[in-house]
Amino acid sequence: MTITASPAQAATPKCNGLGYVVGTWVQDWDIEHDMVGYAPVYNPGPNMTWKCTMAPGLTNHWGVRALQTSLNSCYLSVIKTPLKVDGSYGPKTKAAVDLAQKWHKITRDGIYGPQTAAAMYHRTWAIEGPPGAKNAPGHWGCARLGVIQSGV
Repeated sequence: MTITASPAQAATPKCNGLGYVVGTWVQDWDIEHDMVGYAPVYNPGPNMTWKCTMAPGLTNHWGVRALQTSLNSCYLSVIKTPLKVDGSYGPKTKAAVDLAQKWHKITRDGIYGPQTAAAMYHRTWAIEGPPGAKNAPGHWGCARLGVIQSGV
């Protein structure tokens, strides 16, 4: 079986790392300030974008580790069995992405692309306190991706 990329995926760069992103929507908790997390990105650094693609075949990849962590943290009731966070986009990660896509009612192909990235919840840390607070207490949760912050 050969998987071919859709035209949108073909035009989208491959995720080549992970980056520091800001969440835009909070699931199960509501904290108004500084909600950040790590997610797969293309071109980590000041010019990165989270609109990138990952597919089976990647190994020892930081973006895949971030994806696996988000699937385990935010979709355990959907995927049922936690993934091993090993950075390898194998059959279990593909099946878990497919289940997350089914849950969101988006195109199901098991490939992590821009549509999946925008729909998915990612593991996120929300800081309690004023914006920019250092060493403030916070909470782990799940959020959709939003504005990119530079510097990681």
